[in-house]
Amino acid sequence: MESKADQFSYKEPEQSRLTRALLNTIETMTGRRKLHKLYHRLDPDLSINVWEQIIQVLDVKLDFNPPGLDAIPEHGPLVVVANHPFGVLDGVIVNYLVSKRRQRFKILTNNALCAIPGVAEYFLPVSFAETREALTLNIQTRKTALDMLQSGEAIIIFPAGAVSTSRKLFGPAVDSEWKSFTSRLIQKSRATVVPIYFQGQNSRVFQIASHISNRLRLSLLLGEMHNKIGQSIRFHIGQPMSAESLSMYHSRDQLIQYLQTYTYSLSGMITRQIQPQGELSHPNPY
Repeated sequence: MESKADQFSYKEPEQSRLTRALLNTIETMTGRRKLHKLYHRLDPDLSINVWEQIIQVLDVKLDFNPPGLDAIPEHGPLVVVANHPFGVLDGVIVNYLVSKRRQRFKILTNNALCAIPGVAEYFLPVSFAETREALTLNIQTRKTALDMLQSGEAIIIFPAGAVSTSRKLFGPAVDSEWKSFTSRLIQKSRATVVPIYFQGQNSRVFQIASHISNRLRLSLLLGEMHNKIGQSIRFHIGQPMSAESLSMYHSRDQLIQYLQTYTYSLSGMITRQIQPQGELSHPNPY
């Protein structure tokens, strides 16, 4: 019988019993239950920003450029893109940032996480299973995302579709090639784009595991979030890009390649800082 903590898991019903057992064992050993306990310290009052609360209970310090947050458009179709070095925490942070500027937004995320109470309403599920049901789900998610953008709402996407991984066992972790699905949404909706670059990567153990087995890699993602409790996360929010300014990129491939290259170029905005431009520190009040 599954516990409530199993809501915080990358297990999915279509996985084999062996895969689910492996995920359950490693997730439990690497901090899933602590994350579950922290999550249930959140105030159930829906008027309180849930993403801000999550940042608080994780005691994560956000080191970034505040003018970038202020520049995120409050109205009109918006696509926020970012590199994906952490897997869970970067998603939480981008949700928090967008929630400071918008009330209506959703993030494309792994279907396995969409049962988490209190935040599921912000998720658009993506399934990586090779089944007819997964294909149907993903088609519906694409339609919903486009409908939201055409209604002037915001969508958050990690266009790589997977967590950054080192190409060699001991090399730096980088995103895989960004998928043109994102540029398709941007072009069809004429959305403004805001790029965000996160500095850092998951542990070397995660990088090595990623070269061994995707199952092992998945099982470590919650542990990677647990490892970042109390840490400072550095990132840079790029200036908004209007649909007009991106119209020179006629093909989806050209546009997404440009966005990936530009987003990674924002790393220079972090490394050139002698001192942090801004920091939000949320001491854990619990």
